[in-house]
Amino acid sequence: MKRAALTLLLPLVLALSLALPTRATAEHIPAEALRTGNITVRFDAADRAAAARVLAAAPDTLARVALLTGDADDHLDIRIAPSARAMRALVPPDLAPPAWASGVAYPERGLILLTLRDPNGAAADLDDVLRHEIAHVSLHRATGGRPLPRWFHEGVAHLGEGFSWGHTFTLMDAALHGRIIPLAELDEHFPARENPVAIAYAQSYDFVDYLVEKHGTVALRGLVMRVGRGMPFQTALREVYADGLDGLEEGWVAELRLRYLWLPMVTTGLLLWAVGAVLLFFGWRRRRRQNRARLLVWAAEEAARDAARDARIAARQARADSAASVSSSASA
Repeated sequence: MKRAALTLLLPLVLALSLALPTRATAEHIPAEALRTGNITVRFDAADRAAAARVLAAAPDTLARVALLTGDADDHLDIRIAPSARAMRALVPPDLAPPAWASGVAYPERGLILLTLRDPNGAAADLDDVLRHEIAHVSLHRATGGRPLPRWFHEGVAHLGEGFSWGHTFTLMDAALHGRIIPLAELDEHFPARENPVAIAYAQSYDFVDYLVEKHGTVALRGLVMRVGRGMPFQTALREVYADGLDGLEEGWVAELRLRYLWLPMVTTGLLLWAVGAVLLFFGWRRRRRQNRARLLVWAAEEAARDAARDARIAARQARADSAASVSSSASA
């Protein structure tokens, strides 16, 4: 009888226990903090030097990213952990960062987590990771959280980072073996497995680089700002670039073929592949110099336009003030 009663009560007890609210593990907030303006870096005592370095870099990094996104918010909460494992304790379990991450952003909270050592134990590149995560936060704020394709988020976050052999060879291998993932497919599903996700990241970076090279940073900011005003991403893309995603992607893929598909015709062994890689590197350096010069020209042109606009406004105001003064003297 007792066993039968226990059997009947067990499901009820289990159901009640599941219905009761569970207490989530509290997030760890590092004990110490450094601040400048609206940027706060939180850390444990042993990581003070790294925190000071991050705080020194954050305002300028945020300002440079804002030139791409149009974001006017300057608030950031940055938390530093000594290892990737320790980084997981900086947020509640339901927001745990990916196991492979050296940094992660929670844009809706303005929160960025950084680790001093990546999941493999190597020293993390704090400057690149910081800029990458700030870009994710800035894009979210500039668009009011409106949807952007994951490939666009990742591509913008990459702009300004240094050259990566890993991304270059991943993209080259994908182009040579026909494994480029259509961007429309990435809109629907960004892969999670190691090899496809490496290709997805590499081509996201390269495609946004291609857009900036062809059309400049002003166009990119215009795209983000239109989405921020409520325009769907695809509509904004077509309005800014006078072409849809398919047409822009077609031009980018054609450039990829010119960039990479000649290699198999002249490389048949390891030595020749190495020669091809060296040539690729110097070609990349030349392209980056050209891009840097082009960006400087665009920035100068934009500054000149802003100065001319300000001068026109000041002149109109001066004329208005002068007219008001004459009118006042006449009345007197």
